Amino acid sequence: MYKKIGIISREEKQFNQNYKVFNDEIVKVINKYNCLAVGIIVDFEQNPDVEFNKIKNGIREELGKYLFSETECKPMILIVIQEV
Repeated sequence: MYKKIGIISREEKQFNQNYKVFNDEIVKVINKYNCLAVGIIVDFEQNPDVEFNKIKNGIREELGKYLFSETECKPMILIVIQEV
């Protein structure tokens, strides 16, 4: 059994760098999704008679268009809205 003491191999270093880049990109994508969703919610919030189905469908359509333009795949988007 080998025991490492403070030595990082080249492969581990490359993995850590790739993971950091991947993680940073995921954070950017999630922030973009949040901005899109909040924008749609604010648009629908202007109307005093808010229908949750319209909000859900609006978010689903906009996120679907954005994801399709980025990945050329049509994802399944599940939206949960909870009234507080």
